Amino acid sequence: MKELCMLFVSLEMDVVDANVFQEPQTPEQVKAIIDECKNEYQTLQDKKRLVLEKQKESENKIYYSSE
Repeated sequence: MKELCMLFVSLEMDVVDANVFQEPQTPEQVKAIIDECKNEYQTLQDKKRLVLEKQKESENKIYYSSE
């Protein structure tokens, strides 16, 4: 269920009901699952952004040190 939820979150779809992923659950459980997916996706995006920033910084250091 979580993998499917992560897929929809990564596609920037608005996930409001996780009951389609599994047996019916209480609204609190559904909200917890959706929030967990969104937080995990945001964490992954932050990590990717950090890696890209570090790569760009490294490329700039190489470029400027070679002049």
